[in-house]
Amino acid sequence: MTVDENELRGIHDRIRELRRAAEEVRAAGGRLPAVERNTRRILGGIDMLERNICDLFDPEGSWGD
Repeated sequence: MTVDENELRGIHDRIRELRRAAEEVRAAGGRLPAVERNTRRILGGIDMLERNICDLFDPEGSWGD
């Protein structure tokens, strides 16, 4: 599968927006256990998306180096 670099950058930007939004929700409702627990799960999913996008930018490199 080939992905246009502009399309990939757009996806990357949207993922960054998701992270910002999830972190804002977590900060706003951090005293509520359900908010803390669920935003932690959301951020875990966002982390996996970020790792996948890194793989597309540099398929030969390993994530986190």
